[in-house]
Amino acid sequence: MACDSSRFDAIIEKKIPLVLSVGALDMVNFGPKDTIPSEFENRLIHEHNEQKGISALDAPGKPFYDPDTTFALLNELRRLIQTNEKRQVKIFPFHINDPEFANALVDAFLEINMKSSNVNSPQKTLPCECKQELSHEPRTKANSSGISTIFYTPSDFPNARPETLEKSQAILRQLRDQISQGVPIIGAGAGTGISAKFEEAGGVDLIVVYNSGRFRMAGRGSLAGLLPFADANAVVLEMANEVLPVVKNIPVLAGVCGTDPFRRMEYFLKQLETIGFSGVQNFPTVGLFDGNFRQNLEETGMGYGVEVKMIAKAHEMGLLTTPYAFNKDEAVEMTKAGADIIVAHMGLTTSGAIGAKTSLSLDESVIRVV
Repeated sequence: MACDSSRFDAIIEKKIPLVLSVGALDMVNFGPKDTIPSEFENRLIHEHNEQKGISALDAPGKPFYDPDTTFALLNELRRLIQTNEKRQVKIFPFHINDPEFANALVDAFLEINMKSSNVNSPQKTLPCECKQELSHEPRTKANSSGISTIFYTPSDFPNARPETLEKSQAILRQLRDQISQGVPIIGAGAGTGISAKFEEAGGVDLIVVYNSGRFRMAGRGSLAGLLPFADANAVVLEMANEVLPVVKNIPVLAGVCGTDPFRRMEYFLKQLETIGFSGVQNFPTVGLFDGNFRQNLEETGMGYGVEVKMIAKAHEMGLLTTPYAFNKDEAVEMTKAGADIIVAHMGLTTSGAIGAKTSLSLDESVIRVV
């Protein structure tokens, strides 16, 4: 089909439902290298095998990977295309070759095709309950190992910046690749810039900045981060100035006190995003409390559910979310909130000069997780 101004005339005239994807607009294709016009000789040139698909070149580590250019293209599309009820521009947080992207396109086509069918054949509309389920429940698909993957669409990220979504999806792709290769994912807490620097040098996958890290560097145990010794969220902001500048390539997450009553959480999360955090984790967390004290926290509006809401807000912003969960029910709630990674908390830090003495063994931890 010729790429001229009449390319889509027939589709428009026949009013056929259409979903378009922006593909390979970051390049111009020619034949053999000697056919490239002289005015392009100083441009970035890549000789490729067409069987692999030229759009694959715009991915992390590939020759044409340029998030800033992609972001500029998307912004121009949103600026120039006049949208209405029947014409929309949607930004998807996936690479064009990702299965999630293909699923999102199919979903978009089914949505507009359903609307078109409803206009012509009202009696074929789905029952209300089915529509609601399709709209609000993320789809799952089991792979060959029986593990289910949840696929999200852009409507799940209503407050996300495209670059934040792209970063989070790139991190998750890397972690999934490690899982498929049987390589463990290692996250480490950093209480100082030097510890973060050497964690990155040692090959850690994720770095988390907790307020408890500051107390541990002061010779106190991690539980000091749960006691009223300092403003937990303010401590993390202070530590960010020390940690973020020295970490070059590893994602850094912020430990967020989701129950903080003196912060408007949506604005605080935006602040964390702006200064360079890639995601969040719920720490300090009321999950480490039990008994009457925990029950009283739940009864007075300072319970685990508030942390779930914080994770949901972060998910809607496209931030990477790796919350702690302490039992099956909490894991389910965090998953429904959109958590990317559930961290099964197995107890207080042990060993070392200030570690706890009472703990589960690794074998006991595996049984509890399973």
